[in-house]
Amino acid sequence: MDQSESTLTESIDSHSEPKLETEYTSEIFKLEVKNLPSNFGFGVFKKFLASLNLNFVKIKFPTGGSFAFVTFKDEKSREEAFKVLNETKYKGKQLQAVYSKAAPDPILNKRKNETLDDQQNLKQAKTENLTLEEKVQNSTTPLWNINYQKQLDQKTNCIKQLLRKCTFKMDKVNEGIFFWLQKQKDQHEGMCCKLLETVASVSELTFK
Repeated sequence: MDQSESTLTESIDSHSEPKLETEYTSEIFKLEVKNLPSNFGFGVFKKFLASLNLNFVKIKFPTGGSFAFVTFKDEKSREEAFKVLNETKYKGKQLQAVYSKAAPDPILNKRKNETLDDQQNLKQAKTENLTLEEKVQNSTTPLWNINYQKQLDQKTNCIKQLLRKCTFKMDKVNEGIFFWLQKQKDQHEGMCCKLLETVASVSELTFK
C-alpha cells in the first residue's frame, strides 16, 4: 500500500461493487489525483467527480493532503478518467492524474510466496543434477542455453522495465515535468525516452 494512504481519514463507495467473473479488487484500477486545494471538501469533491460523468467506485484522501486516490470499476473507466482529469481544473487549479499501484492483496501474496517456494525447490533439484561445466556456464553466462534472438528480446524487455521504473520515479520526485513526461510515455511505450533497437552481434559463437 502507498505510504501516503496510511493516513486516510475517509473512504466511500459511490455505488455497489461490481460482480465480475474474474477476481476483482477496487484497488486494481486506481488513479492518484494531485494538485487539489489543501482545504478541499470530501463531499464537494465527490460531487465534482460525478459531474464529470466518471465511473468511479471509491475515493480516499489523507488528512490535510493536496491529493486523493480514486478507484474505478474497470480499466476503460480509469483511462477515460485519466484523460478527463488531466484536462480539467478544480477550484482554479489544474488537476494532475497519475496511475497508482494497487495495494497488495494478502491472499495473493501468500499464493505468490508459495509459488516462489515451489519454483525455488524445483530449481534447486535441477541444479543438483547438473554437471560441473553446466553449473559454471549458468553462473557466468546465464543465457547460454537460450536461442540468441530470444536472448536479445529478453535483454530488451529488461531495459524497458528499468526505464519504466525510472519514469515512474521521475514523476514522483519532480511534478514540474508531469505533462512532458506523460507525452513521452505516450510516445515511447510508457518510457521517458526512446529506446533504440538492440544491435545483434555479427557472431553468435564467439565472445561478443
